[in-house]
Amino acid sequence: MSTKQSHELLILLGMFITILFSACSQDPIFSYYQEENGKVFDEKYSLQVVDSVRMPLSNEATFWQYSSHFTETSHQKTFYSFLNTNNNTIEYHQVDEMGDIPAVVPLEVDGENGVGKLNYVCAHLFLNPDSIFIYNINTAKLFLVDTTGTVKRKYTIKDYYADKNTPSPRPSDLGPIQKLGNALYFSCSLYKFPGDLHSNHQVVLTFDLVSEKTNYIFPFPKSYDQGFWGSPFKYICSLEKGPQVDRYFVSFPIDPYIYESDLNGRVLNKYYIGSKYFDEIPALYSNADYGLKKNRDFEKEDIYSLSTPDFVKLIYDKYRNVYYRLTYLRPDKDEVKKGNSTPDFTIIICNTDFQKVGEVFFDGEKYNNSMISVARQGLAIARKDLYKRNDDYISYNFFDLVSIES
Repeated sequence: MSTKQSHELLILLGMFITILFSACSQDPIFSYYQEENGKVFDEKYSLQVVDSVRMPLSNEATFWQYSSHFTETSHQKTFYSFLNTNNNTIEYHQVDEMGDIPAVVPLEVDGENGVGKLNYVCAHLFLNPDSIFIYNINTAKLFLVDTTGTVKRKYTIKDYYADKNTPSPRPSDLGPIQKLGNALYFSCSLYKFPGDLHSNHQVVLTFDLVSEKTNYIFPFPKSYDQGFWGSPFKYICSLEKGPQVDRYFVSFPIDPYIYESDLNGRVLNKYYIGSKYFDEIPALYSNADYGLKKNRDFEKEDIYSLSTPDFVKLIYDKYRNVYYRLTYLRPDKDEVKKGNSTPDFTIIICNTDFQKVGEVFFDGEKYNNSMISVARQGLAIARKDLYKRNDDYISYNFFDLVSIES
């Protein structure tokens, strides 16, 4: 071998070693995608409309609600309620005995029975006519009221001035307040992007109604350590109860797994539940610390967030003993840039072993993609198209499981 050939061989060997070292020194890229229990599953059930309800609205109410749900009391009465922030009231109907006008709970702003001025991001939990929790996000105060508007208890969930560096509760229709035993559980929003791993930070706040103490539990899953996922709503989890009273379940927007936890936030199991309509959700940036940058491109973040799919809500149906996982099928970037950001959506059906047994597509122009809850009559989904025809009423379809013939 000549001196020149030896020199060229050494250069090639050096380049190979450099490339190999560089590859080995990079952070490993994790893929959470799998086809089993996502695209590949034993399809046994679909959803079929079995009933509907049309409920009158007050003159000051609109269809678009941030906090609304069906509730069945211990006396087997079904109520539908929503927080009407246009006039600081709660409107509700007893669905089994529908009247011509809604019942209205007046909520004072100030004074002994004052709950403060409510806006569209405030939330409520209607347990029965004597027990309705209202969370005012503006003041981080929690109120227990009845249908006369009387405030029976007041609680402070958080001191915004003293607790600037802790997550804030952000309940909504997609992440409603949950009551487990003597405690309320809240999904939280990011107060700021952490300077270390997301998985070191808790995102669920619990409030003990007896001791009046708060606690932060349940961390971000490690998938959030792998990249930057855009707008804050991509970081808010959905909580849900199940048939067992000593545990709950957590779903995250960008993570295909559902996490089973005990009441102290310790992860007991995780279950892969994917969609047949999309694969792994890509991060906007591979750097999870991108959110710390001072000069961020917020328009790019918004377009990304509104054009990539997500897992937005987990629902347990105690009447049919199944779970539903709501996913958004968002329009592409070009459509978002034109101003069309309304997603279609699917509802994944799982049994109590979290085996996927169905997935049903819904048109986002016909059905509201967030006003979805469980009632004895079926899975209730609001009809936005009917409201556009007659804005005096709010309408829901009730869906039941239907077996798919093999």
